[in-house]
Amino acid sequence: MTRWPDIAAGVLLAAGTLLAYREPILAMAAQWDGSPMYSYGYLIPLISGYLVWSRREQFAARPVAPSRLAGGAVVLGSLAAFAIGRLNAIQVIEQLSFVSAIAGIVLFVFGRAYLILAAPAIAYLLFMVPFWDAFTEPLHWPFQVNSARLGVAMMQAIGIPVYREGTIIALPNLLMEVARECSGVNYLVSVLALALPMAFLRLEQQWRRVVLIGSSLVVAALANSLRVALIGTLAYYEVGSPLHGPFHVLHGLFVAGIGFVVIFVGLRLLEDAPTEAAPAAVANEAMSSEGWRLRDVFGLATVFWTLAFVGVAPPAVEVSLARPLETLPLQLGSWTAVGFESANSLPVSASVRAAWSGADRKLERLYRGDNGQTARVEVYYFAVQRQGREIISSASADLHRQASLTQVDTGTSRQFSANAVRWPDRKEVGLFWYDAAGRTEAGQISTKLTTMWRAIVFRRTNGAAIILRTSDHPGALEDLQDLAKALRPALASLLTTDEGR
Repeated sequence: MTRWPDIAAGVLLAAGTLLAYREPILAMAAQWDGSPMYSYGYLIPLISGYLVWSRREQFAARPVAPSRLAGGAVVLGSLAAFAIGRLNAIQVIEQLSFVSAIAGIVLFVFGRAYLILAAPAIAYLLFMVPFWDAFTEPLHWPFQVNSARLGVAMMQAIGIPVYREGTIIALPNLLMEVARECSGVNYLVSVLALALPMAFLRLEQQWRRVVLIGSSLVVAALANSLRVALIGTLAYYEVGSPLHGPFHVLHGLFVAGIGFVVIFVGLRLLEDAPTEAAPAAVANEAMSSEGWRLRDVFGLATVFWTLAFVGVAPPAVEVSLARPLETLPLQLGSWTAVGFESANSLPVSASVRAAWSGADRKLERLYRGDNGQTARVEVYYFAVQRQGREIISSASADLHRQASLTQVDTGTSRQFSANAVRWPDRKEVGLFWYDAAGRTEAGQISTKLTTMWRAIVFRRTNGAAIILRTSDHPGALEDLQDLAKALRPALASLLTTDEGR
């Protein structure tokens, strides 16, 4: 029989955990609201709770045997990850640590047997963390191409004159493109999020679960090709909108809908015949104050309530520039400044503005080389990184998706890496890299790791993003590399490198 002290302790622990993690949780909810890919997120905790409820008899049949040492280690490790994520403004680490903290609490309070039973439900919570695009990102292009190829084949099969080049589909009366947003990849995550619990709850044999999950994903992927074919066919016959068909019913959600249909039909075909229900297990009377030790639960609750009000990590220290950005030399090698103003008063690429909009200091200056070509230098300095004000973010990730790595010759035996990018719509070429306390980085992960190390050791997350832009002309990239060669050492005297300051 459950006692009121047990209920009170459980409520206190749950409330304290949610309060301590309130910011990453609210950030997840904001992502669920703002991204069609993660719009299913609100259902994940409910489904996870039902997965636990579905095993209530198995939980009741097992004794409570707290694993305080292992559980405490998992909780402490989760809180350490939480602190590192908060200090470095890496929200996904904070969100993942929330899931691992739940696992640690179960292990600490109830023991290993309970954690094994609860593992599927806890692991399922990972679907609410918005990090799946890191896995789906490489799939977009091949899915775009295959959707266009199969969609065109379907249209040609019914006699529609259509031609394809890459992801561009040419009809006699319309030119279509299977854009990245129309690859159908994002909706596969929602299909998987539904297929997993349905297979777990309704199917007993492992092979049946694999068949259900695999078939739903494959059919949902093929459904995007059907969607492309239907849109093209309706556009050819001028029925409804040329973008998503009549009443926009052929939106990307069409892919998820087909996947959901396959899940429910597949369950019907793969389910085992119903068997006689097993007798209910005897309720576990060990889940009392003698079993899970109220003092342990209250102790954990105290830890999380304290973190909720005090915080998990001291804030990073703001680091001022060694010298103002405006003191950047007007002569950089063979390049001479021909104009300089604040970044806000000059035309800046929208993608660049979005990538580093949270910078504390900005400089944009125009230089002209000996060959007569001009190039724009932009420096975005962050005195400290916070949530929503990071050098590496989803916005800067868009730039990296368009970029390729290149090497800049420094005039010595050493080179440094930078990202080369072209904007065909703007007829521009760009070159960008990062400076973290004197260390030059080009990659997103390497920049984050360098910043993380400095945050842990020195409590400093300052750094700068540097981008050079010029018109797209023969030798444009070589011009930018020449300017970068002279710019990098000149910036070294402006950006702070002394960790002891």
